[in-house]
Amino acid sequence: MTNKSSNYTPVVLFCYNRPDLTLKTLKALEENMLAKYTDVYVFVDGPKNNSDAMKVEETISIVKREYGFKSLNVSTQSKNKGLAKSIIDGVSSVINKHEKVIVLEDDLITHTSFLSYMNEALTFFEDKSNIWSISGYTPNIKLPENYKSDIFLTLRGSSWGWATWKDRWENVKWEWKEKDFQEFISKKPCLDLIGEDIYHLTKDYKNGFIDSWAIRWTNTQFNLEKFTVFPRYSFIQNEGFGGDSTHGSLNDKFKTELSKTNFKINLSQVQYDKEIEKIYSDLYKLKAYNKIAIILKKIKIYKLTKKLMKKIR
Repeated sequence: MTNKSSNYTPVVLFCYNRPDLTLKTLKALEENMLAKYTDVYVFVDGPKNNSDAMKVEETISIVKREYGFKSLNVSTQSKNKGLAKSIIDGVSSVINKHEKVIVLEDDLITHTSFLSYMNEALTFFEDKSNIWSISGYTPNIKLPENYKSDIFLTLRGSSWGWATWKDRWENVKWEWKEKDFQEFISKKPCLDLIGEDIYHLTKDYKNGFIDSWAIRWTNTQFNLEKFTVFPRYSFIQNEGFGGDSTHGSLNDKFKTELSKTNFKINLSQVQYDKEIEKIYSDLYKLKAYNKIAIILKKIKIYKLTKKLMKKIR
């Protein structure tokens, strides 16, 4: 257990127009054993249109309630910045002040030991320059039977409950030029090591189909050959599946259920295991609908098809 006199890492929470999920996320975080020692910074993005405005206002009223944190700092926007810019700006502002951050979004339910694990891991690996980030989420993968450690390393991180330090965050190149895309895309055979989707997500970002902060974060990590630390058991349950959510198209392999009891992850120095990397990257193999989307993008009718599908639903 982290010493109570320690300097606890702040949590940065990003919200938008989902008041019910935001409340669940805050209530779960409040149940964490270190909640009362933790400063929480909440960033609520502005509405994209009039129909979003009411939900955004509901979300703001939710985050301004009284919770059992050390402090709660709320920042709101009158106009929509988008998730990528919100996260880049929000994390930068907090990490410049506190040197390290734990980051959540409004659909991530935390285990009561989440903050304990994240704080301990941030302290344990802070001086290990080969570690890029700490993940609180772990998908349902079966580790090799002879693998005994409570943590494992991959060259690909996760954006579902993660943490990092200022000196890592400052290494990310957020503005990409044409030569940056060409250099990275030329690495496709190597990129498949961390997931068949990375090459296509990078092209989607280049072509304006997505505006992802995470693909730039992941690509920097891969370029620098740094690792993310994952716990054997997930401290995060993503509630953002289905409906109009960002993760609505993802399948059950990414869903997790939190343990009903407290458990402790034993931190140790572990070696990178290529077998585990392969198990992890196999989660991101392209499905038939992914390949259809790639074809639609090539013939420039993807956005039109997506709009039509939304109207049909």
